[in-house]
Amino acid sequence: MNVKILDQAQHRAVRDAKGNLKKAAEFADEFRTILQHQFAKPGAPEAWGVDVEFDSSGLGFKLKTPFGLARAIAVSSIIHGKSQIRYVIEKEVTLEGDVHGHVKVAAICIDEFGVVSAEDDGDKLANLNVIDESQVHREVGEVGVSIVHAIGAEERYFSQQ
Repeated sequence: MNVKILDQAQHRAVRDAKGNLKKAAEFADEFRTILQHQFAKPGAPEAWGVDVEFDSSGLGFKLKTPFGLARAIAVSSIIHGKSQIRYVIEKEVTLEGDVHGHVKVAAICIDEFGVVSAEDDGDKLANLNVIDESQVHREVGEVGVSIVHAIGAEERYFSQQ
Protein backbone atom coordinates (compact mmCIF):
# COMPACT_ATOMS: atom_id res chain seq x y z
CA MET A 1 0.00 0.00 0.00
CA ASN A 2 1.26 3.43 -0.88
CA VAL A 3 1.44 6.47 1.35
CA LYS A 4 -1.64 8.58 0.70
CA ILE A 5 -3.96 11.12 2.24
CA LEU A 6 -6.11 9.32 4.81
CA ASP A 7 -9.84 9.65 5.25
CA GLN A 8 -11.24 10.55 8.66
CA ALA A 9 -11.71 6.92 9.80
CA GLN A 10 -8.17 5.95 8.79
CA HIS A 11 -6.78 9.00 10.55
CA ARG A 12 -8.74 8.12 13.70
CA ALA A 13 -7.43 4.54 13.63
CA VAL A 14 -3.86 5.88 13.80
CA ARG A 15 -4.61 8.70 16.25
CA ASP A 16 -6.37 6.40 18.72
CA ALA A 17 -4.00 3.47 18.27
CA LYS A 18 -1.97 3.83 21.47
CA GLY A 19 -4.96 3.76 23.82
CA ASN A 20 -6.95 1.23 21.80
CA LEU A 21 -4.00 -1.17 21.51
CA LYS A 22 -3.39 -0.96 25.26
CA LYS A 23 -7.00 -2.00 25.93
CA ALA A 24 -6.86 -4.66 23.20
CA ALA A 25 -3.65 -6.07 24.71
CA GLU A 26 -5.41 -6.48 28.07
CA PHE A 27 -8.17 -8.44 26.34
CA ALA A 28 -5.58 -10.47 24.37
CA ASP A 29 -3.93 -11.48 27.63
CA GLU A 30 -7.35 -12.47 28.99
CA PHE A 31 -8.06 -14.44 25.80
CA ARG A 32 -4.92 -16.55 26.04
CA THR A 33 -5.44 -17.09 29.78
CA ILE A 34 -8.98 -18.39 29.20
CA LEU A 35 -7.79 -20.48 26.25
CA GLN A 36 -5.11 -22.08 28.40
CA HIS A 37 -7.67 -22.75 31.13
CA GLN A 38 -10.16 -24.31 28.69
CA PHE A 39 -7.62 -26.84 27.42
CA ALA A 40 -6.38 -27.60 30.97
CA LYS A 41 -9.77 -28.22 32.63
CA PRO A 42 -10.20 -31.67 34.22
CA GLY A 43 -10.43 -34.23 31.43
CA ALA A 44 -9.54 -31.75 28.67
CA PRO A 45 -5.87 -32.78 28.20
CA GLU A 46 -6.93 -36.39 27.68
CA ALA A 47 -9.83 -35.47 25.39
CA TRP A 48 -8.22 -32.75 23.27
CA GLY A 49 -4.48 -33.32 23.66
CA VAL A 50 -3.81 -29.58 23.47
CA ASP A 51 -1.42 -27.60 25.66
CA VAL A 52 -1.16 -23.80 25.66
CA GLU A 53 2.14 -22.34 26.83
CA PHE A 54 2.69 -18.58 27.19
CA ASP A 55 5.76 -16.93 25.68
CA SER A 56 8.11 -15.59 28.32
CA SER A 57 7.68 -12.06 26.95
CA GLY A 58 4.83 -10.39 25.13
CA LEU A 59 1.35 -11.72 24.39
CA GLY A 60 2.28 -14.69 22.22
CA PHE A 61 1.77 -18.36 23.03
CA LYS A 62 2.63 -21.81 21.77
CA LEU A 63 0.22 -24.64 21.06
CA LYS A 64 1.04 -28.33 21.30
CA THR A 65 -1.67 -30.26 19.47
CA PRO A 66 -2.21 -33.77 18.11
CA PHE A 67 -1.53 -32.18 14.69
CA GLY A 68 1.84 -30.69 15.57
CA LEU A 69 3.24 -27.56 17.12
CA ALA A 70 2.08 -24.04 16.40
CA ARG A 71 2.66 -20.54 17.66
CA ALA A 72 0.47 -17.48 18.03
CA ILE A 73 2.27 -14.23 17.35
CA ALA A 74 0.63 -11.06 18.68
CA VAL A 75 0.91 -8.17 16.24
CA SER A 76 -0.41 -4.63 16.61
CA SER A 77 -2.29 -3.94 13.37
CA ILE A 78 -4.99 -1.94 11.68
CA ILE A 79 -7.57 -4.50 10.56
CA HIS A 80 -11.04 -3.65 9.25
CA GLY A 81 -10.32 0.01 9.92
CA LYS A 82 -9.49 -0.41 13.63
CA SER A 83 -6.29 -0.72 15.65
CA GLN A 84 -6.35 -4.25 17.04
CA ILE A 85 -4.18 -7.03 18.37
CA ARG A 86 -3.93 -9.65 15.65
CA TYR A 87 -2.96 -13.19 16.57
CA VAL A 88 -1.28 -14.87 13.61
CA ILE A 89 -1.35 -18.64 14.10
CA GLU A 90 1.56 -20.44 12.43
CA LYS A 91 2.09 -24.20 12.23
CA GLU A 92 5.61 -25.61 12.48
CA VAL A 93 6.45 -27.39 9.21
CA THR A 94 9.28 -28.66 7.08
CA LEU A 95 9.66 -26.41 4.06
CA GLU A 96 11.30 -27.09 0.72
CA GLY A 97 14.85 -28.34 1.09
CA ASP A 98 14.17 -29.79 4.56
CA VAL A 99 14.23 -26.32 6.08
CA HIS A 100 12.38 -25.88 9.37
CA GLY A 101 9.82 -23.07 9.31
CA HIS A 102 6.28 -21.93 9.98
CA VAL A 103 3.24 -21.31 7.78
CA LYS A 104 0.22 -19.17 8.60
CA VAL A 105 -2.91 -21.27 9.16
CA ALA A 106 -5.24 -18.78 10.85
CA ALA A 107 -5.55 -15.29 12.26
CA ILE A 108 -7.91 -13.63 14.70
CA CYS A 109 -8.24 -10.06 15.89
CA ILE A 110 -9.06 -8.63 19.30
CA ASP A 111 -10.22 -5.02 19.56
CA GLU A 112 -10.33 -2.52 22.42
CA PHE A 113 -13.85 -3.65 23.35
CA GLY A 114 -12.84 -7.30 23.77
CA VAL A 115 -14.48 -8.50 20.56
CA VAL A 116 -12.62 -11.42 18.97
CA SER A 117 -13.16 -11.61 15.22
CA ALA A 118 -11.94 -13.53 12.20
CA GLU A 119 -9.24 -11.63 10.36
CA ASP A 120 -10.47 -12.45 6.88
CA ASP A 121 -14.14 -11.49 7.06
CA GLY A 122 -14.40 -9.72 10.42
CA ASP A 123 -17.09 -12.10 11.71
CA LYS A 124 -17.45 -11.92 15.49
CA LEU A 125 -16.24 -15.13 17.14
CA ALA A 126 -16.33 -14.19 20.82
CA ASN A 127 -16.90 -11.27 23.17
CA LEU A 128 -14.60 -11.08 26.19
CA ASN A 129 -16.47 -8.09 27.60
CA VAL A 130 -19.73 -9.64 28.80
CA ILE A 131 -20.95 -10.37 32.31
CA ASP A 132 -21.66 -14.06 31.72
CA GLU A 133 -18.26 -15.70 32.30
CA SER A 134 -19.50 -19.10 31.20
CA GLN A 135 -20.45 -17.60 27.81
CA VAL A 136 -16.98 -16.04 27.48
CA HIS A 137 -15.28 -19.34 28.33
CA ARG A 138 -17.52 -21.26 25.93
CA GLU A 139 -16.88 -18.82 23.06
CA VAL A 140 -13.11 -18.73 23.65
CA GLY A 141 -13.11 -22.53 23.81
CA GLU A 142 -14.85 -22.67 20.43
CA VAL A 143 -12.28 -20.28 18.96
CA GLY A 144 -9.56 -22.53 20.37
CA VAL A 145 -11.06 -25.62 18.77
CA SER A 146 -11.30 -23.75 15.45
CA ILE A 147 -7.61 -22.79 15.72
CA VAL A 148 -6.64 -26.43 16.41
CA HIS A 149 -8.76 -27.49 13.42
CA ALA A 150 -6.90 -25.00 11.20
CA ILE A 151 -3.60 -26.46 12.41
CA GLY A 152 -4.80 -29.98 11.60
CA ALA A 153 -6.23 -28.99 8.22
CA GLU A 154 -2.87 -27.62 7.03
CA GLU A 155 -1.45 -30.35 4.79
CA ARG A 156 2.18 -29.46 5.43
CA TYR A 157 3.82 -31.09 8.43
CA PHE A 158 7.05 -31.13 10.39
CA SER A 159 9.46 -33.94 9.61
CA GLN A 160 12.16 -34.65 12.18
CA GLN A 161 14.19 -36.90 9.88
